[in-house]
Amino acid sequence: MGKIRNITSLNLLLTLTLLIGLSVPGTVKPALAHPGKLIWTIVDTPGVDNTTIVRPSEINAIAIGSDGKTFYTVDIANSRVYKSTDSGVTWKQTITGRLTAAGANLPAWDIAVAPDNPNFVAAVTNATGATGPREVFVSTNGGDRWDNAGLVVADNVSAIDISMDYGGGRHDIAIGTRTGAGTGAVWVLKTPGLGSWVDQSIAPSVGWTGGDVVALRFSPTYSSDSSLVVVSANATGTFLSLGIRDVINNTTTWNGIVGYPAEVALAAGTSANCTQIITADLELPSDFSGQTASLRRYYISYDDAGASTVAGVYRIDDTTVYRITPPATGRISSLAYYGTYASGKLLAAEVTVAPTSSKVATWRSSDPEANPPCWQRSDAIKSPTGGGNSGYANAQVAWDPNGYRAYCGTSSALLINGASWPAGYTTSVALDESAFSVTLDGGEVWNQLSIIDTDISFLSDVAVLEVPEDSKDYNVLYLASVNANVTVPRNFDSVWRSTSDPLGDEPLGRTWERVLCIATSNNGTILRLNPRTSEMGERSEAIVFADRFTANVSYSPDEGQYWQVLTPNANVTDLTLASDEVIYILEGVSVCRGSQSGGTWTWQAKVDTMLGSGHTIATPLKNPESESSGGNEDWVIVGDAGLGQVAYADFSKVPLEFQPPPEERVIVPVPGNMHVIADDEFEQNKTIYAASHDLVFPPANRSGKIYRWVIGESTQWDQLQPPNNAFYGLAQRKGVLYGAWDVPTPPNTPPGVDRTFYPRARVPPPPQWDDLTAGLPAAGTVNFTREPSSLKISNNNDNTLWAIDNNPYNWTTRVGCLWAYADTLAKVGPWTTSPASGDFIPVDPVTGRATEINFRWRQLAYALVYELQLAKDDEFSLRLITAANITPPESLSPAWILAPGVLEANHTYYWRVRARAGTTGEIIRSPWSATMFFTVKAGLPVTTEHLGPTLFNPANGARDISPSPHFFWSPILGTTKYEFILAKDAALTQIVAKATVPTTAYEYEDKLDWNTVYFWQVRAIEPIPSEPSPIANFMVIAKEASVPPPPSPPSLPIPFWIWAVTAIYAALVAAIIALATTNTVYVRQETTTANKPNPILDRPKHAIARIKNAITVKIKGASSSEE
Repeated sequence: MGKIRNITSLNLLLTLTLLIGLSVPGTVKPALAHPGKLIWTIVDTPGVDNTTIVRPSEINAIAIGSDGKTFYTVDIANSRVYKSTDSGVTWKQTITGRLTAAGANLPAWDIAVAPDNPNFVAAVTNATGATGPREVFVSTNGGDRWDNAGLVVADNVSAIDISMDYGGGRHDIAIGTRTGAGTGAVWVLKTPGLGSWVDQSIAPSVGWTGGDVVALRFSPTYSSDSSLVVVSANATGTFLSLGIRDVINNTTTWNGIVGYPAEVALAAGTSANCTQIITADLELPSDFSGQTASLRRYYISYDDAGASTVAGVYRIDDTTVYRITPPATGRISSLAYYGTYASGKLLAAEVTVAPTSSKVATWRSSDPEANPPCWQRSDAIKSPTGGGNSGYANAQVAWDPNGYRAYCGTSSALLINGASWPAGYTTSVALDESAFSVTLDGGEVWNQLSIIDTDISFLSDVAVLEVPEDSKDYNVLYLASVNANVTVPRNFDSVWRSTSDPLGDEPLGRTWERVLCIATSNNGTILRLNPRTSEMGERSEAIVFADRFTANVSYSPDEGQYWQVLTPNANVTDLTLASDEVIYILEGVSVCRGSQSGGTWTWQAKVDTMLGSGHTIATPLKNPESESSGGNEDWVIVGDAGLGQVAYADFSKVPLEFQPPPEERVIVPVPGNMHVIADDEFEQNKTIYAASHDLVFPPANRSGKIYRWVIGESTQWDQLQPPNNAFYGLAQRKGVLYGAWDVPTPPNTPPGVDRTFYPRARVPPPPQWDDLTAGLPAAGTVNFTREPSSLKISNNNDNTLWAIDNNPYNWTTRVGCLWAYADTLAKVGPWTTSPASGDFIPVDPVTGRATEINFRWRQLAYALVYELQLAKDDEFSLRLITAANITPPESLSPAWILAPGVLEANHTYYWRVRARAGTTGEIIRSPWSATMFFTVKAGLPVTTEHLGPTLFNPANGARDISPSPHFFWSPILGTTKYEFILAKDAALTQIVAKATVPTTAYEYEDKLDWNTVYFWQVRAIEPIPSEPSPIANFMVIAKEASVPPPPSPPSLPIPFWIWAVTAIYAALVAAIIALATTNTVYVRQETTTANKPNPILDRPKHAIARIKNAITVKIKGASSSEE
């Protein structure tokens, strides 16, 4: 039974709510979120372009729209206002410019959105020519246009809120002011119309007792109860005031109910006064009514940095005060409540953090109405980030309208006492990890979505799991990055996650969330996952993070949502997952096995590999069944660092020892750092692959190849001889082996990946290799050399390769990026259609040979060029034709035509086809198609002239031929290569010269024996083999005696007929040469009456040059070799 995952993160949010694609400018190469099909492309990674990373940045206030998608934030220190229309995944700063265009003096200090209209928004800005929050700008279309609301106050605006629509599109906007002396006020503006602001603290409003406003809220049921709630502080303390509004006359009656204003403290006179209080927050249940005592419940927090000793979180039921502060040692920055009077859930977020942690605590309670409620702290590893290098996070939390998700924004605002407000908001600390975070589990685990103030110095590792395109599951991509910025005291590294729906349009890499923020040693971090699927076909969710050469290892069972810190007592050189429950860690020369049960990890004693060092470790996808027990064997493979040795052990055996014994270990031909993997059918063949790169300096001189070893059989390494050198990683899926290299064999240029379909084939000869380099820039600009393994692979319908450019990360110049290559030709060959197996081909009654044959197959996606083979046997050892570069005129209907007269009657032939090059220009093979066979029908004996070449010179039976003769023969239309044989016997066994030539001429440069008979023959071999010519013979002239030359005869006039014959002969030779240099392309006519191809002569553009340079090919006699 397949499963549809309950994604406890932002996976579906990221893949389903990003409505607008981001354009990515670049100066080097455009980045694509989709891995390139048969071409290397840069994958979108976290950066400024998608506002995942914004450096520097702070988030001082957030406002969540009623549609759950439209969000607003302000960054006071950097004078920015952001808007998101995809729930905070991406942001735009267009509001900033539009505010400025409307006359606003930035920064914006606060922002509010109407509870029922995500486009009705108000922002508090500086007054014109002044510093401090004094003016309000209003937009009713989501920030596209702003209007100055006309607020004229002498004091700083400390709070703002917008009411619900209470009829006819009417909203009220309320602001509170603060003087520091407790003499603030409340002002209200009625909209629409942007009339005048009215001070609600003076007549005709009544009952205002005075105070600096630190928080205010309109009632969620304002259309029925007309209530406005304010928290303010005066010289005696902090108080809650309830106002009942006259919305017609824009006045307020304050505290008309007994018990109001209510001091926010358990004991009178103990709350923070106006000089002590720094910030406060106020939350109301959704069914709050200021005019119904049983529905008057308030959740209030305030912060005074410990001045009063009673600051924290309070619940006030009408006028009864309860202090419900969580068991926190830190200060409370904000609250968020979702629910009704009877029940709900409450979040409280802290102000300060340990500067070394960059994590700010949030607290959640699912019973805040209880006395006391139960509080749970956010996960220490997965709390919202912020406060790194500063110690201040000032976390601002808010629920989405449905209460499914909560959000948190952080900043390094320096709010240390009452006097630091509001100037402390202008403080910005570089790389403090402030961010916009999200939680989907009520506040235990938070991931960072965007506006993250961090740095990526280089990408460290990548791990990918993909599912078939028809799966209900989703793909997941992990990326580890290292922050090595030296301008700040502390750096924090990151693990990122991107997800995509295989049925949707959102590809991997388009959107990212950070699932881990952690300080490391800057030695490089690695990610390892479990690529195996369960018996139910479900992919693993496990992933492991490690800081290399330290014992800093964390394990996540749920795709990075929750992390468990492991204590393996081993410093990690490399590691591998044998399953979700078993990890092997390589520490230098030792291997440590860890296994978990019920969430508890147990680590066995280290096992010595008896290697001199360690570099990589691997486990098979599947182990063989154990011969001695009912379970499976448990193999581990280790490659050393620099010495070129590999060791392996079955951890199910007792006693446990790595093999082969040290004295029997075989060093690979080119020693170096060894990158090992197990064959993906290891359970059947126990095959190991190892790739090396030596440690020669400079790196451009490095070497190293790919090798193979079969456990229990091999006595030396099989050399697979890939075309390039110095390998830094291996990967295999569906039997296809890939190796990432750094040093080319000319004319290749680095970097690239070599790939073969036949890694298990017997060697020598070496298997066929393809070199995957399409899309990569010039030599030296990209290096796939990340250690300990630079190449990763995932597969859905394709094999997709992933590799990191091992250079400092610079997204602007596209350096140090993540690259991907989708090998669409890795799994299946073309689907052949005709001739189908068992077909009979008609015979031409004149020649007694086959008529024209049309070979057809279905288009293979992204394939442009094909190769076809025709043979007399199904193993293709008796090949007749290899057409290596077929570019069909119609790419959607590929076909190739075999001219009539080539195949003999009453014979069976076999054919197959494969892709040979992609539409990207990549020279790359696909697997062969299924082998098809057909039979040419029986026919009359062949009576026509021989189909091989006609031999011109020396003519058959010629005598007195020069000992250095020139050979000429007739061309065969379309032939590009001929085979020439010269021998001393008619059976052509005593060969004097044998050569392959591209033209119809051959010159023998050595001297043949005097007065000796020789035999010669020619046949066409490419693209279509011909029958051999008849064997001709000639005799070399007898050796001449040294005699004086006879006297010269008198000159005679040349007869006229000699000149005529010479002209005719020259014309014939020119015609023959032109015919020999002509390629024939067959194009089908659009007609219903004929199905015969028309030959179109495609002449070379530089025919004269070809004639001049290709008349003869001079090859040394018997020393010439067969091609």
